[in-house]
Amino acid sequence: MIKTFDYRNGEIKITYNESPAVKDYKYDWKRYQIGITTFPVLLNYRLGVELEIRKGGRICYGMLGVQVQPEKEINRVKIDVAFTKGNSIRYYDSCLFNGSRVYKGLPEEYLESVIRKVTSEILKRDKFPQYKVLFEYAANCEVGSSPMIYGMISEIIINIISENACEKIMDMDIQSFTNQFAENVNLHY
Repeated sequence: MIKTFDYRNGEIKITYNESPAVKDYKYDWKRYQIGITTFPVLLNYRLGVELEIRKGGRICYGMLGVQVQPEKEINRVKIDVAFTKGNSIRYYDSCLFNGSRVYKGLPEEYLESVIRKVTSEILKRDKFPQYKVLFEYAANCEVGSSPMIYGMISEIIINIISENACEKIMDMDIQSFTNQFAENVNLHY
């Protein structure tokens, strides 16, 4: 399922149980765990968030897709993030009007911003679902991607996962979605 929220100054596209991209590029993994009180879950799903923000004649862009799997280990959230060492494969399915400068993969220089934001968002909660979250898919733009945009996307993903709200989002209006999951993104509806 795909849900697109069109704002006056951008767009957020949510994919649920869809693969946002084909993994036909070279990537490495960064693995870590976050110690937090967890509660068991049974759901296994894919979630993708693609974000475009237009401001001051610039476009900020990024896409992250995760595989969310139940984890056996109690009071640990395992996080794996795939990253690339260079842009080589174009990503033509982006929400950008001119996707010719969009590439598959999370550049290595944005890896730490994803890890920091995911960690801080998870630790804000008293409890978190007992998941392993694999950040498998990503896309970036030659001009317009930044650590800030990947931090925003990571925050949206963690907010959705913590609420187990993927299916609910498909029926939400733009105002409800923004207020619950994307309040800090500075998009105007």
